Formats: sequence, structure tokens, C-alpha cells
Amino acid sequence: MAQSTPTAFNQVIGNGAAIDRIKREIADNNGLGGCVFFLQGETGNGKTMLADIIADMADGDVYRPNCNDDDIVKAHFDSIKTLALTPPMFGGLSVFIFDECDRLSVENVSNFKTVFDTIHRAKNAGNTPQVVIIFTTAQTKDTVNHVFKKHWDEFVTRCAFCKVGVTTDELNEHFAKVTDGQLMNVARKIKVHSIREALDYVKTNGYPMLNVMPEAEAFVLPESSNRKVDMVRTNVCSCNRKSAGPKKQQGLISIIADVVKSMGVPMSYSDVRVSLDESGSYAFKKGCEGWRRTNQITSAVHNHIKKYGEHSLLYKTSDGKIAVR
Repeated sequence: MAQSTPTAFNQVIGNGAAIDRIKREIADNNGLGGCVFFLQGETGNGKTMLADIIADMADGDVYRPNCNDDDIVKAHFDSIKTLALTPPMFGGLSVFIFDECDRLSVENVSNFKTVFDTIHRAKNAGNTPQVVIIFTTAQTKDTVNHVFKKHWDEFVTRCAFCKVGVTTDELNEHFAKVTDGQLMNVARKIKVHSIREALDYVKTNGYPMLNVMPEAEAFVLPESSNRKVDMVRTNVCSCNRKSAGPKKQQGLISIIADVVKSMGVPMSYSDVRVSLDESGSYAFKKGCEGWRRTNQITSAVHNHIKKYGEHSLLYKTSDGKIAVR
């Protein structure tokens, strides 16, 4: 049986050290907004797969500029800087994945240092950047080209460096399980310790393959320091329906948390959508600035319904965060 593509960290073969580093960075950053990851490891060990899982968590637009094309890479810098300084808009984060980043020109490597500074300033100012950047490479400092080598330390140390790769024990344990114990020491039989090499060996030698992938387990993103986003003030809004002073709209997670608290758990996303649509607390006159912001919140919930289904349930984790199943 063919192995399914992992959609969550707990479904990935091995890579425990890299996954722990990614989770720690997200936790320390109080969310994904403004995270910059550098995934380094040999081909076939899951760099692209981990990048895709991170991008899926961000739940926004994903861009994959060709690092061989200087002009294409340059064209994205202004967008990244703008997103770094843009307050959260409830619709997910924009993710930029630069595969084979060792092919970047020296000019673009220097430009990224400016981007890192912009993101750092935004965080220091208490803002949550609307962007996530992921670099991947199979090269090391010793094998990278001379252009990148001069900037390697300064570049890499400004990212969350994640060494991607499987250990001997991780390979042996997984492939013993998927072959139902018929292949006990795959690491001894392959020249390169990679997931791809092990899979090729299993298929070439005709071992049976069981689908033992665990059920996807969502990694719950932390809220951004529990800050509420100041998006709309009614004294500058064309809608006069709200006259009780400045109105601060909450981020999507905070609003869902409020709805769940008031209605009980578990509840479906469709219930949240109805509650938001009918709630006077978030109602503004159609067409005004407040209405547009509120519509973004509702649209984000609609997008979650499309992604997880009408009957996906929201629930509170043991530490009080909101997750989906």
C-alpha cells in the first residue's frame, strides 16, 4: 500500500530534532507570524514536506520564487517588507518558500539581511508580521558556493536553523513497522541514510508496505502574546451604529474563543459562522470600514469550514487554547 503524504508533524518519518526546533521557534515567537526557518539536510529527507506542513499551518497564500532567477526573487522583497509591517488581517499568513536558497545571488543574500531587520523591528514594536519565510538547502557551509559561503554564518544565524534528517534508529523503527517486521535493519542496507533511499530499497526488493500513518494531530499555534488587534475605531468609521467609544476588534482566535465560551464545547465551525453572522457584537453597516474588517473574520471562518468540513469540531486544549478535530 502506498504511503500517504504527511499533513502534520506527527505523521513525518523521523526528523524529531528538526520538528522540535520548528515547534520551539513557533512557541518562542508566540505564533508563526514573522518566523524565518532555515531547513538544511540531504536530499530525500523531507525539507519540502516540512515546509509544506508549516505553510499549511499558516493557512494563507504560498509563494515559491525560483532562487535561480534574480529578478523574480527581487520582485518579492517589497511585498515581504510590506507584510512584515502589516497588522494581522485574519486571513492567514503569506508564506515564501525559497528552495535551494544556496543559489541566491550575493545581492539577494544582502537584500534578505534587510528583510530580517524589517521583521525584527516589527516584532520589537509589538507587531505580528503577516509573513513566514522558509529557506531550504541540501548544501552545508563546506559545500555551498563561494558567494553564499561568505555570508553563511550571518545569514543562517538570523534564522531558526533546523537540521533535517533521520537517524539510524528512526529509519529502522519505521521500516520495521511498515514491513510488518520483515525488514529489521534497513539502515544497514542503504548507502545514504535518507527516507527516499529506504523507500526505494523497500520497493525494489518487494517488501510489503503497510499504511501505518497515525491520524493527523494538529499542532496548536499559540496566540500572539494574547494581544488584541486594534483594527477599527468607530470614531473614524462611517458607520454610526456603534457609538459607545472606540471599538477594538479581536483577532480570529480570540473571537472564536469568545464564541466557544458563550455556546459551550465542542461546537462545529458552521456554528461559529452562524454565531458570527448573527452577532450584534461584530455587526457594522454594510460597506463601511468596520463591516469590511468583520467580513474578513467571517470569511476566515468560512475558509476553515471548507478546509476541515462543516462538522469539524472546535475544542479547548488542556492549556485553554482552541484546536480543531
